[in-house]
Amino acid sequence: MEDNNKTEEIKTTDNVQKVEIVKVQKPGESNATTSLILGILAAVFGFTGIVAFILGICGIVQAKKAKALGCNNTSATAGYILSIIAVVFGGIAIFLLLTWCTAELAV
Repeated sequence: MEDNNKTEEIKTTDNVQKVEIVKVQKPGESNATTSLILGILAAVFGFTGIVAFILGICGIVQAKKAKALGCNNTSATAGYILSIIAVVFGGIAIFLLLTWCTAELAV
């Protein structure tokens, strides 16, 4: 695993001090990114029905977790919107599939 921490040396007249610079990730940022990825995947697989529906619900849950942790960035919002669109289209695809299957059985 790669170490992303950087070390800088600060030289003064008396001694050398080492300062470690650490990149801190905001709470909820990983949830927002996960929501965006799930939303994109759900939108791509929107025609499949059940896959889009499941991925969309997972994306909504991750976006809500990100917002609950205080991360209100654009990736959380985009993931939330894409996930809602995917749930709607997935639900329509499931409904159409069930309607078609029922019509075929009735004939």
